[in-house]
Amino acid sequence: MARNNNINLDEVGYNTDDKTKLKIDKNNQDIILDVKNLQVDFHVGKNKMTAIKNVNFQVAKGKTLGIVGESGCGKSVTANSIMRLFPKTVGEIADGSIIYEGRDIVKMTDSEIREIRGNRISMIFQDPMTALNPVYKIGEQLMEILFAHQNISKKDAFERCVNMLEKVGIPAARQRMKEYPHELSGGMRQRVMIAMALLTNPDILIADEPTTALDVTIQAQVLELIEELKKEYNTAVLFITHDMGVIADIADYVMVMYAGEIVEYDTTEGLFEKPLHPYTYGLLKSIPKLYEDIDRLYTIEGVVPALNEMPDGCRFSTRCEYCTEKCKREKPPLINLSGEKKVACFRYV
Repeated sequence: MARNNNINLDEVGYNTDDKTKLKIDKNNQDIILDVKNLQVDFHVGKNKMTAIKNVNFQVAKGKTLGIVGESGCGKSVTANSIMRLFPKTVGEIADGSIIYEGRDIVKMTDSEIREIRGNRISMIFQDPMTALNPVYKIGEQLMEILFAHQNISKKDAFERCVNMLEKVGIPAARQRMKEYPHELSGGMRQRVMIAMALLTNPDILIADEPTTALDVTIQAQVLELIEELKKEYNTAVLFITHDMGVIADIADYVMVMYAGEIVEYDTTEGLFEKPLHPYTYGLLKSIPKLYEDIDRLYTIEGVVPALNEMPDGCRFSTRCEYCTEKCKREKPPLINLSGEKKVACFRYV
């Protein structure tokens, strides 16, 4: 497919109709999660391969940070690192810190992180059918979370789980508590996962592509549900997706990742109105628009490089039409521009 050489990165990339959702209150920002210089290495035989490097971001209470990028860009690795879900035989946090309420998650013992995981920091996984245990009833799996983190009777735990299922929009909640995961639809299972994540009123909710396997109608309902519960509990949300349309609707800030690194960061309004990095522009341009009459949708040529095939310079250089010899040799730093904008591209250095 021929490259589109008419892309002007100084043009407005995308406009949202409802800008009231995207206005950011810069006052009273209560940072609850602070990730600094995070690096995660995977063990491949006797070698180590770096999956993500120099990842820095903060999340405030009651705010949503959207993390976007193609598959293989490091989004889920970042989320799993916060939860410390990697077995030591598979990977490790090689550098950096993850500060939660003044404590470094990286330095916590296994017992300390178990007190936080699923309790103060919860996660909605991408595929509920694999995340839910098929041989246990829904009620048993929900109540197990309360028994693990709270001193609560079986009766009270049952009633609390029923109330949460009703809150996430599941009809006949008492009956659903006695059913197995395979007896529920995909949308119902995803709502169970959301209920499970919110059962302990967590400070931080990590949603790892929670709407990928759902139809458009159920997707809209799930997004609305997360937004309502975020406002009710003042929960900080880390929302991971490859869908820029979803990000426009739910996120306050956006972090664009490519090949394990951050290439752009901004408020949602700022990013959609004026994307600077060629990769961000490509993601936005790939969104189909009703008012355009085109034969073929725009795509970013090539694929995300494998961990053992990373370019020496800018990791996007093999797919970027603005690539120069300097881009191939040197890695651009993530620089601060005006406002919240950060970008890693030599065009702005």
